[in-house]
Amino acid sequence: MKRKTMTKSIAALAVTVSLATAYQPVAAWADPTPGKHITQANKAATYISTNVGTLTGQSAGQLGQELDGYIGLNAVKYNGGDQSLTTTALDAMNQDFVQNSTKADTYCGQGTASPNIGGCAKVAISLMSAGQTPSTSTNLTTYLNVISNSHTFNQYATNQALAIIALARAGKPIPSELYQVALNWSTSNSSYFPDTDTCGLMLTALSYVNDSSSAKTTAIANLKARLAAQKVANAAGWGLTYDGSTPTVANINSTAWAAPGAFRTGDATLQATAVAAQSVFTSNQTSTGAITPGTSGWNDMMSTTQSVPPLLGLRSYDNAGSTSTAAVNVGTTTSTAASLSAKGADSTVNSTTKPIAVIGNVPSGTITAQLLGTAPLINGQNNFTYCEPGMSGTFNPLSGKVASGSVTSSVANFTTSPTVTSTGCYKWKLTLTAGSTTLTQTTEPFAVRTS
Repeated sequence: MKRKTMTKSIAALAVTVSLATAYQPVAAWADPTPGKHITQANKAATYISTNVGTLTGQSAGQLGQELDGYIGLNAVKYNGGDQSLTTTALDAMNQDFVQNSTKADTYCGQGTASPNIGGCAKVAISLMSAGQTPSTSTNLTTYLNVISNSHTFNQYATNQALAIIALARAGKPIPSELYQVALNWSTSNSSYFPDTDTCGLMLTALSYVNDSSSAKTTAIANLKARLAAQKVANAAGWGLTYDGSTPTVANINSTAWAAPGAFRTGDATLQATAVAAQSVFTSNQTSTGAITPGTSGWNDMMSTTQSVPPLLGLRSYDNAGSTSTAAVNVGTTTSTAASLSAKGADSTVNSTTKPIAVIGNVPSGTITAQLLGTAPLINGQNNFTYCEPGMSGTFNPLSGKVASGSVTSSVANFTTSPTVTSTGCYKWKLTLTAGSTTLTQTTEPFAVRTS
């Protein structure tokens, strides 16, 4: 999974859901610019193939970038590009994580109490991009079942969106709890921080859910407004700012997810904006075929892998490669169990920093935060980059960093700040006690840097 400089919230949710199915068919997808950017997509495929060793050589924690490369090359193979450019690299990646599934299983968290549903979803999407289906692939079915049977849907919204897309692409119903937390994130301004990527990805995900309720309508309107606020002023593409200002520079990774999501809305203005955004990828392409990030903190390979699908007609995780996605229904299961979603909050460390964020709709109670460990930021940069969920293996337990406090009106108030003093990716173990219920969850890694 891609994890970038995102300010995240700790969101916790008591879910009681029984959603009636309502039908809102997805508009038929059609390439808005057929064949226009084939040359650039082929050049990008050449760059990925030439440097495939940098993808297959990464650890399980960084498998997300390799999966993006795999999806991108399958888009070239099946969606109009030069197939001869993809064979060697796809073979290498097939050997790395498909035929020997240990890396994919680890990234997914298969068999663990709290699997990474976004990781499972991205692996499943990758397999489907290569033509696998639930009826023909036991491994694919396993990853999809991990998502469907999960009780930890309150992961960050990127994971929720990927999970919805993976299930829809496989023709499986969306668990009602998963759908509800996705709507909650999309609707609640308190849970939104300028995360252009995920807003676009969530628009793609929600476009495949059969639901004509006002809740979905409101969620989509909110997501569209967020994208509007993060569009680069007087230029194509989308950016990513953290102070509410209008971006001045397009970010390739943000645009790669925002443009397809905007196009999926069916809104004529947004669709035109999305088509125009394809120029961001082509203008950032070098003679090697690499597509440079546009802003600091990312790398050429990440930007290139994620650019290929939108270059080929604004494709994304829903239809890049061999298979595509159709509308699916929401399940009708009911759960009354409260669940704690533990997220990190990217922040700058200073004398007042408390790197534990707001909590969502949970009962009042007591809460503790224990620091489990820290690891270097990816690429070792002394600024906000990104932290992969699978980085857990690099964390060494630490002691002496414990904070306690109370939860009142869904806000965590710590009497002792769980401060950190150095740049890196951090994880905390949160324990919430509310009445007779005790909820424990470990945060995903999140980035901090010194002021």
